[in-house]
Amino acid sequence: MLVDLHAHTISSPDAIDTVETMGRTAAVLGIDILAITDHCDAMATMPFFEFWGMDRQIVRFDETQARTRFLEATEQLNGAVKLLYGIELGEPHLRRTETRELLLRQQYDVVLGSIHTFIGDADPVMLDYDAIHPNDVIRHYLQDLYEMVRFGGIDVICHIEYPLRYLPPRPGYLGSYRPFEEELRAIFRLAAMKGIALEINGKSRRDGRFLLEPFVIDWYREAGGEYLSYGSDAHRASQLLRNSAEARAFALDRGMKYFVYFEKRRAVPYRID
Repeated sequence: MLVDLHAHTISSPDAIDTVETMGRTAAVLGIDILAITDHCDAMATMPFFEFWGMDRQIVRFDETQARTRFLEATEQLNGAVKLLYGIELGEPHLRRTETRELLLRQQYDVVLGSIHTFIGDADPVMLDYDAIHPNDVIRHYLQDLYEMVRFGGIDVICHIEYPLRYLPPRPGYLGSYRPFEEELRAIFRLAAMKGIALEINGKSRRDGRFLLEPFVIDWYREAGGEYLSYGSDAHRASQLLRNSAEARAFALDRGMKYFVYFEKRRAVPYRID
């Protein structure tokens, strides 16, 4: 079975293809299940639904429009591929009441949880690394991640390695999560209690390896975590299934036999091999 649990459409400010285009491409690729998970970030200093778009433009997530586009595309595709209705919530713990209300209004199949901005609503590319050390950025990030998981309401922790994509080399920074074992194990204990999956993100790959380090998956499993998911993090149709074969091999190498997707917020395991 081929599942892609993380994909963006024109309802995200940084994606270019429609739901229908993504679905038709998925069908050609042989994808059985595709989750449409457009961005909806919460930020400490902005009203809910407003967040940073491309080139630091403030954008707004239109939940009604996103739902309409999904339903219309589902009808047009006529079963060519199974679409799941999802969302990628950024920093949902910063807008707890509004997030709860959104999740009550919209009956999602899967809710991805991410941290994109931190330290004063700044994306990692916005930070001055002469003023703040990369290790301190990671500590801030992991603190927000802990609060997000503690708040709950999500099914998958997405691209947990997100800061490693962007942090520059500095003395004392190893480019690794190895020094942050205590913080990550605390996050994973909470995630395991809540049945939250850990994502292998197809975008987070560099120099022939995933930025998600193998021992991080081990720590998740040792904390009682059961579920890995795969998502391409596609922002255009050509990126669907990005590094999916490598993700399967990676998971199998860590002793995992199943990936998982979510339907009506319920976990559905499927074999990796």
